Amino acid sequence: SSFMRWLAQWLGVGAGPRVVLVMSATWPAKAWPARHVTDLWERLTAAGARVVLAPGPGDGDLVAALGGGLPASAVAPPSSLGEMSALLGACDLLVGTDNGLRHLASPL
Repeated sequence: SSFMRWLAQWLGVGAGPRVVLVMSATWPAKAWPARHVTDLWERLTAAGARVVLAPGPGDGDLVAALGGGLPASAVAPPSSLGEMSALLGACDLLVGTDNGLRHLASPL
């Protein structure tokens, strides 16, 4: 799939720790403001991490709000649950809100 090709490429670039940001939130009270996501991405990247935002199907507003705050390469393409499991299993660190993917990642 195109996601798995993207994942193989992302895993093969750079030497820093791999960090996945999962900021999905069903309830607005649990959502991070876009500027906080951008700030975290910038800080982790400056520290040498390879960071990617993994948006869910309901994160269109977040991705739109990020605008030019993140390079296009910093946002993972759409994925199935199985593909997302592969990404989460390959990361060194997950930073996320209280969401289903955070619970999925805990045993990986």
